[in-house]
Amino acid sequence: MIVCTCRALSQVTRRVRRLRDAAPAPPGLTIAQFSLLSQIR
Repeated sequence: MIVCTCRALSQVTRRVRRLRDAAPAPPGLTIAQFSLLSQIR
């Protein structure tokens, strides 16, 4: 059961990361920089 849960969580994490990386960032910022600024705000 733990293996299935960990695998499912890993798959969801990858999907969310792909969606986040596909989202347009403001010009001149990488997605990592934009994420950091969003968290700081």
